Amino acid sequence: MNYGKFFPHTYEEIFEKVDQLEVWRWITGHPSLQVNQFITSPFRGDNKPRCYIRKRGNVLLFTDWRDKKYMSYTCIHAVAELAGLNIYNELSTAASLVGTKFIDGVDIQLSITPVTTYGTKRVETTNGSAVITPQPFLYNGKPTFREIDKEYWYDKRGIGKDILLNENQPVLSVQSYYLNGKQYFPQTYPCFALCFKDSGHVKIYQPNSPKGKRFPVSTTDNKDIWKWFYDFLPTEQCIITKSYKDGAMLYNCLKDSNLKVDIYAFQSEGTIPFEFIDSVNEDHYRKLILFDNDMAGITAAYKLLEYIQHALPVFYPLDWGKDTDDVYLKYGKRPIIEYIGNYLNY
Repeated sequence: MNYGKFFPHTYEEIFEKVDQLEVWRWITGHPSLQVNQFITSPFRGDNKPRCYIRKRGNVLLFTDWRDKKYMSYTCIHAVAELAGLNIYNELSTAASLVGTKFIDGVDIQLSITPVTTYGTKRVETTNGSAVITPQPFLYNGKPTFREIDKEYWYDKRGIGKDILLNENQPVLSVQSYYLNGKQYFPQTYPCFALCFKDSGHVKIYQPNSPKGKRFPVSTTDNKDIWKWFYDFLPTEQCIITKSYKDGAMLYNCLKDSNLKVDIYAFQSEGTIPFEFIDSVNEDHYRKLILFDNDMAGITAAYKLLEYIQHALPVFYPLDWGKDTDDVYLKYGKRPIIEYIGNYLNY
C-alpha cells in the first residue's frame, strides 16, 4: 500500500514513531481500546459494536465488514475522513495532524469530532468520581441524531438542528459512553451529551433512562450555563430557567414572537453560577426567574433573589404543569408566549 510522499511528517515516520493504537484511541474516543476489540464505527451511524482494529504487518487497519469503504483505513485515513479531508489528495494534511499531535506534542483537536473536541470529562456521580467519555452518533463523520432522539426533540418538542447543533453549546446524540472503564450503549432511551464549548465540559442527559444509569444534575463547574441571545446586544429583560430543555424550548417558542428577551439556563435549580451573577446584573435591567412550580423550584427561585437585582419569580399555573416542557406538550407554544408576554410587557 502506498502511503504517499514526504510531508512535514512522512507516513513511514509516523508509523515508526507513533503508537498507532494511541491514535486510534484518540480517533474513536475509546481510552482503553485494544486490537481486535469490538467497537462501533466512528464513520457511520452504528449502534452495534462489530468493528475492530486489526494488525497487518506493522500497520493497524480499521475493520468494518458492513461498509467496506473503511476496511483498509489506517489511522491517517481515519483522521482525514473525520476532519472532512479528501483521502485521495489531502492525506498530507491528515498526516501532519497526526504527526503534530503525537510526535511534536502539540495539543490539537479534530475540528468536527465532538468526542475529541470535548474530550474525556471527570464528573461527580452518586457513586463518587467517575470518568465519562461520550461517543457521539455520527453519519459520514458528522454529528447526527438517532431516530429515538429525533422523536424526543423534533417530533415532540419542535426543536431542530438549528438549535441543537449551536456551535457554542451543541447537543450530541450519544451512541455509547464509558463510565469507569465500562462501555454502555443507550439503545432503548434517548441519550445526549450537552456540551459547553467555553469550558469543554460535558453533561450527559438521559431522559427515561433505567435506574442506576442516571448522571448528576450538573458538571463540576458552576460557570457552565446555557445561553440563547435575541441579538448581539443584551436585551433589557432576560429569563433565567433551570435546564437546557426548558431554555431551548423557551427560545424556540419566543424567537419568532415580538418578545425581545435573552434566555439563560442553569444546570439545575440548586446550582447558582455566582460568576454569572455580576454579568447578568450588568447586562439586563429586569429578570424573570422561571423555575418549576413545585416546592424545590419555588424555594430556589426566591433564594436566587438574594443575588440577582430587579428579579421577579414567575411560575406557570399549577393546572398547566410545572415547567415549560409540561405546558408545551399539553397546549403548544401560544399559551407560553402569552403568559411570558404578560410579565415582559407589564
